[in-house]
Amino acid sequence: DSADQGAPVPPTDRSAGAGVFPGERSTTAHAFATRLADFAPELPEPVWKSLFLQTSGHILAGQAVLQGADSMGHDLSTVDADHYSDLPSAEVLTQIRSQAPDSPELRFAHLLSFVRDINADTLAIAAGAMRYLGSFAVPIDPEGGDTFDIADLSAHLLEDGLLFPSLEDTGQYTIPPVMRAILRRLYDDRDRHSESRSRRALGGSAAEWLKAPASYHSEGFDEALLQVAEAGEWSALTDLWANRGHALMVDHFDA
Repeated sequence: DSADQGAPVPPTDRSAGAGVFPGERSTTAHAFATRLADFAPELPEPVWKSLFLQTSGHILAGQAVLQGADSMGHDLSTVDADHYSDLPSAEVLTQIRSQAPDSPELRFAHLLSFVRDINADTLAIAAGAMRYLGSFAVPIDPEGGDTFDIADLSAHLLEDGLLFPSLEDTGQYTIPPVMRAILRRLYDDRDRHSESRSRRALGGSAAEWLKAPASYHSEGFDEALLQVAEAGEWSALTDLWANRGHALMVDHFDA
């Protein structure tokens, strides 16, 4: 996740309520540090920059890390940047949850936070998983299909700094580490066992995606298998092996 810190932040200022993630967002490390200086007045500039990149400039996310570090008795300048995602304050997380809209974009970001390898295939799997989330009112068109446009959902996440194109691999995406940690816990207070249900939703969607004959040639195949396994969808794995086990053996073990 530390590699995600190099992702650029889009050059547009944003006030509270104007984006997918709740609260204000700064678009420069200096503005970010100025906005949060009361929480850590002596923090060195390189630490501010690292925190800014890991939070995409989201003020509440930065506040969560700073207050979490303080409550644990840590000076953030002594904490390795790879561990910032372990620090978010429970108090600020509650504040974020209370302000977060239960929107398709935010649910999409929440589901993607459980996906390791984000690409076109796994974006589709995450979008498909939204209908498996029981308490979320997913709009359905008259023909019974989902109305979500993956490109539109992704564009909103890119615009708000919740998703970034990888600087190393074309067609791959990353989520800044602190934002990933917060997005995973976004619905804990509203939905009991949120993580297990979200993983089951991803596993169910991945199992459907794997039924396509060409899925094992696709970029998202390995991640789909992981999602199915983590969700405990063993019957889907059994069916996959029974139907295409020989091809899987040739392509994935003998290559």
